[in-house]
Amino acid sequence: MIDRLFTYGTLEIPAVFQAVALASRPSRPAVLEGYARFLVRGECFPGITERPGHATSGTLYFDLELEMLARIDRFEGREFERKTVDVSMAGERFSAYVYTVRSETLSDEPWDPKRFMERHLEEFLAARSAWIE
Repeated sequence: MIDRLFTYGTLEIPAVFQAVALASRPSRPAVLEGYARFLVRGECFPGITERPGHATSGTLYFDLELEMLARIDRFEGREFERKTVDVSMAGERFSAYVYTVRSETLSDEPWDPKRFMERHLEEFLAARSAWIE
């Protein structure tokens, strides 16, 4: 089993990751080549899809347990698919899970994490608090 998860959106935010996984985990910045990140249509959070020539920066979490992955699967829902990819971190490559969506699910608008945290984080967590708890 792979015990690493590459995140590129809301799960990069420690408060969101901890609320979903019910624990914190070691993490480091990483890059996923061949994928592009955009806002999901009609939502305040992003998704990624394969796109040659692009790269997505994010956070690589380590030492995940099966229970955590099961919780994250439920959090991501049916629109997102967990895949195994190779990510780069400080010149090294690691196999990790990542959640992707079909390209038609995405808008053309890039995701702005600062804007999300300023305008949507509180509402995002509140809307999911019943599930997360």
